[in-house]
Amino acid sequence: MSTGQGLQKAIDRKVATFHGDLQVRGYQQALSADAAPLPLSDADINRIQSNPKGRTGAWHSACFKAGMASTPSQMMGAQLMGFSSLPERISHTLVAGQLPEWPSNEVCISREMARQLDLDVDSTFEMYFSRDPASLPTLRYYRVSGLYETGLLEWDESFIFADERQVQKLNRWEAHEHQAWLYYGELHGQDIEVLRALLPVECDVYSARQDFPQLYQWLDLFDTNTWILGIILTLVAAFNASVVVFIRVIERRKAVAILRTMGLSTGRLTQAMLALFSQSVLKGV
Repeated sequence: MSTGQGLQKAIDRKVATFHGDLQVRGYQQALSADAAPLPLSDADINRIQSNPKGRTGAWHSACFKAGMASTPSQMMGAQLMGFSSLPERISHTLVAGQLPEWPSNEVCISREMARQLDLDVDSTFEMYFSRDPASLPTLRYYRVSGLYETGLLEWDESFIFADERQVQKLNRWEAHEHQAWLYYGELHGQDIEVLRALLPVECDVYSARQDFPQLYQWLDLFDTNTWILGIILTLVAAFNASVVVFIRVIERRKAVAILRTMGLSTGRLTQAMLALFSQSVLKGV
């Protein structure tokens, strides 16, 4: 049970590395790289961050842009994830190189992406972005400052961490325009409602469980399977213990008959046999 719960918490924490423990986005807005800027003013942001519930963690503005990463030998789809500053939780996943220094064109890619694109620390690569179907793709060059690894292959193959201003320029946005605000910290149901009440009606708070329901349904199913397996193992162990007791009684039937003939009471005999059988069961366990 403990192993299953530990695995779920580890997966949940790794997903939150990319998603944040919470995200503030537009109301009923899907998790998409093509989303419009968030309708939040500086006053709204300051009100949220100054609230006691919002001060317990770290807030990071973010923008996203899907594109095509290209090297002379390989090409693959990727998503540029621009941060105002790199979250501490992401910096802990660094396995090679150093964290990017922004503002610049330095990025952090996963070790898996580096393997597929044949890149290493200090390598450069191209990315192509589409602004509208009628125009040619936009070309940008990036330098790899570091490699990260989370163990979530689906995410590691997709995300490139970059300076948020790079993404804003690709979208032709101003510096105050963001697609989401990511929160990294511990908040519970009632705290989330407090933050939600501080937002304008055009915005809402989303958890990873809301944005990735299929993943968490699988985790819940895994938890159910763990309980079922635990119950089955308990029943099997109880059956085996009963068999051991039965066999020991058969082995000691002559001794039981002699003790009864000598006048030993049923209660004392039962206590003696239970003590003997308990030793055998405990050794087996």
